[in-house]
Amino acid sequence: MNWNDEFPETLASQWKYFVDSMKFIEELHIDRYIFADAIKKTILGGFAVSSQVAYGAAVYVKSISETNSIVI
Repeated sequence: MNWNDEFPETLASQWKYFVDSMKFIEELHIDRYIFADAIKKTILGGFAVSSQVAYGAAVYVKSISETNSIVI
């Protein structure tokens, strides 16, 4: 498929189905306290991978307090 090609109807309907199935994500809310008290150091890490059939990503925060307590 080239940039100026018309988007095939079969792909368009699959894309619409995918987008419609993701509507619930707008309402997804995760409350989480991610920081330790008296933070000495904070590390933000992120990873992503993809293939022809799937993709995935993860992000994490690691906090280290002045007493060396670790919260991930």
